[in-house]
Amino acid sequence: MLLVCTPGCLLDRSGTAPADAASPLDAGLDALVAPGCGDGVRAADEECDGDDLGGATCVSRGFARGPLGCDAACRFDTSRCDTPCGNGRVDPGEQCDGADVGGAGCASLGLSGGPLTCNANCTFDPRSCLGCGNGRVESGEECDGVDLGPLSCTGSLGCAADCTLDTSGCAVPSAGDAADGDLVVTASTVFGPSTGAPAYAVAAAAADRLTLHEAPAGIAAGDEVIVWAVHGAPGACAAAGRWGTYRVGAVSGQDVVLTTPLGSAYGLDVLTPHAVVMQRLPRFGLVAVRGSAALSVAPWDGARGGLIAFRARELIVEAGATLGADARGFRGGAGWSGQNRTSGRRGGSICGDPQDAATEANGGGGGGGRYGPGAATIGADACGQGGGGGAYGGAGTSRGFGTSCNVSGGPAGNGGQPNGMADLSVVLHLGSGGGAGATDEHSNQSGAGGAGGGAVIVWTARARIDGVVSARGGDGAVPGDFTDSGNGGGGAGGAVQLWAVALDGEGRIDAGGGLGAPARNVQWNGPGGDGGEGRVALGFFTVGDARYGSADAMARAAAWSTPRPGHLARFLD
Repeated sequence: MLLVCTPGCLLDRSGTAPADAASPLDAGLDALVAPGCGDGVRAADEECDGDDLGGATCVSRGFARGPLGCDAACRFDTSRCDTPCGNGRVDPGEQCDGADVGGAGCASLGLSGGPLTCNANCTFDPRSCLGCGNGRVESGEECDGVDLGPLSCTGSLGCAADCTLDTSGCAVPSAGDAADGDLVVTASTVFGPSTGAPAYAVAAAAADRLTLHEAPAGIAAGDEVIVWAVHGAPGACAAAGRWGTYRVGAVSGQDVVLTTPLGSAYGLDVLTPHAVVMQRLPRFGLVAVRGSAALSVAPWDGARGGLIAFRARELIVEAGATLGADARGFRGGAGWSGQNRTSGRRGGSICGDPQDAATEANGGGGGGGRYGPGAATIGADACGQGGGGGAYGGAGTSRGFGTSCNVSGGPAGNGGQPNGMADLSVVLHLGSGGGAGATDEHSNQSGAGGAGGGAVIVWTARARIDGVVSARGGDGAVPGDFTDSGNGGGGAGGAVQLWAVALDGEGRIDAGGGLGAPARNVQWNGPGGDGGEGRVALGFFTVGDARYGSADAMARAAAWSTPRPGHLARFLD
């Protein structure tokens, strides 16, 4: 029996006895060599077999370099691999090893402060150093290496070498998919069915179903819609303003089936006293309002109107152009015509639009001016007082009386009371209307209250605004004839919610209140109160070249808007 070793350092057993001829040597070999070991093919119970290393290398075994071998027992032979990382000294190919950093320090990496340490793989760990590049976010940095802080986006958010966020790989789902193409406005245009945003009054609702008062045109499966409880009734307006966005699953007759349940916010308990509207939410590519054009909306009529809402990849409002819903909110109190000696009507609000004659405010709606006799020294002449201003984010005002009228002669209409929430994300209102003035004994006409501002909601990746985005309240009116009747109060400003990753331009956002009509005869004529300001919410990542959170960005965003934004948020996707 002859046992030899091959040039490849493997056992050659060809000269041994057959397998069925047992010998003491065979038994010893079987104890040392696994069955099949030496056939050059790595088996499941072998680390290697001959040249078959299973893809392993010295590096994968924790060494720096060198050829990995296989011994006679089909186990890895690392004798020719270099010294592994972890021996406590810096070897070729290593930046450091344990406490040995090769004389380097934080300064050699362009950082400062703290001791430079070593990772387990023998590379520098700069996290104990200070400055951009140490791999952890510090004051003044948006990110550092793979440390992006709390931020993320849909897509790939990265970090530039100067520790500012790189958003080039981010998508902006909130901007939509441009399914409705571009909307370029070069002449005055009314936002609505012609721009892909039909609206319908809701008659009933189930868990995932809306029943409209009519079969909808321009609504199809896959569309996105806004469902909004616009207003209630006096004494029943607690749920007014709730809104949300939903996808349409199917349309059948007057029924619209949604892909997700509405939730309790829009149940029958809300619908019974509230006016609820469903409006299609277009998804544009570019929305551009050019030159002196205006993109406006029809006023709220009790069933629809007053709301401009869309998603877009990009929004441009050129200098001289307007994207707006001025005086498109709740109606002001109607002025009298053909009836003298009568108090003014109240303005509409989230508590409905009763158009009744009363000096008390209708929630946010301005109260009507009161008719009453003048001061005793003047005689029997009567005064028509002005209506109160409507309210939303700010209160409406009451402007007082003509100089020859006293309190017993009847007060001016009360200003409305503020309502709503600053961020507009859960509760959204139209601006309330101003109250109308009262008529005196000589005239059968009085000044109407101004309508409140409407609402503008835009989600976009980029917005360049050099013109105006506006939801101002309307001004109060004076009587049609020159009399001692009262003037109308101004409507409150409406709502503007603008979310843009990149926001820029030299324009402005305006949700201010309308002015009360001034007295034309200060002795007898009651002036109208001014409307309160509306609400503005801005979300952005950059304003010009300033990033959200910086003093410059926050100051620029605040200065853009009247009133100053009640809510500022970081918006990335």
